[in-house]
Order: sequence, then C-alpha cells, then structure tokens
Amino acid sequence: MESIEAFTLAKHQGPYETWPLRTRLQFNNNETGTEIPGYIIEGQYRCDEGYLLITSHDCPFEESNDFILLGECFEILATEQLLVPYASFLLNAHWPVSSDSLLLHYYERLFFTLTIRKNAGLFRSRHRLVLKPFNEPENDSAANASIAELQRRLQAIREQESDDKINSATR
Repeated sequence: MESIEAFTLAKHQGPYETWPLRTRLQFNNNETGTEIPGYIIEGQYRCDEGYLLITSHDCPFEESNDFILLGECFEILATEQLLVPYASFLLNAHWPVSSDSLLLHYYERLFFTLTIRKNAGLFRSRHRLVLKPFNEPENDSAANASIAELQRRLQAIREQESDDKINSATR
C-alpha cells in the first residue's frame, strides 16, 4: 500500500447545513464520475485492488471517518464507516502496516486496523473493509512514535495557550 496525493473532492457552495452527503471525486484534477461520502480527504492510498480513501465530514464534535475502496476505474468496491452515535473520532495519524492493512490512530491511545478483504463468490469477487480495534499499541514502535508525536503537539498547544494568556494579561 502506497500513500498518494492524486485525489481531490469538489467544493460545495452555500452553508454547510445544505451540503449533500456525497461529493464528486476528482483524480489528478479530472472528474471521475464517482461521488463518495465526505467533504475532506484525510488519507489516500494506492493498493492492489485500486485505491483506498479516508474521508471525513469535517464536523466539529461529531468527527467520523468513511473508508472507501475504489477499483481502477473509480467504481466503489467497498465502504466502511467509523461512526458511533454520541461519540467522536478525530483521526490523528494513519499508516500502512501491510499490502492490505492500515493502522489508524485516534486520540491518545485509540487505534484501529483497517483491512481489505477479498471474498471470492460463485459468480464474482466481492471486497469488504474490516475495521477492528488494535489493542496493543505498546508493542508497536510506529504506534508508540505516533503517541509521542501527538503528546508533543498537545504540549506545544498548551504552552502556546499559556503564553497567549500571559501576553493578554500584560496588555
């Protein structure tokens, strides 16, 4: 699985509340004829089956992700969604761990694996995306590095906020 930057999403007009749930997908600035869920592409990968996209709806306090597997002609082969009512999933980082799997890092220590599965049927092949909790980040060096990087970023934000408060109090 290889990270790429070839896909973009069309921009919606008007207030956020009026936007449709699906957005036109573009590949190298050309229309694909495909619409997918989401407004922001959080990640995109080239894989054996075609392409794997991670999207979000960029909705504060209601963050979620859609995962879309596309074929070579941009047809949707499979979808999965990380969405739980009254919960929020803010994606911090993601990276490939094999030719058919990604590791997804949410919050400080919440991880999931996303795996592409191909089931051979009687008349055709069918793909699916499998999302499972990853419960052993302490045993994974990349997961530990991602946790440490998130902690550094959060500490920098806290320090900046503290400096801003001191500066505004001295004015």
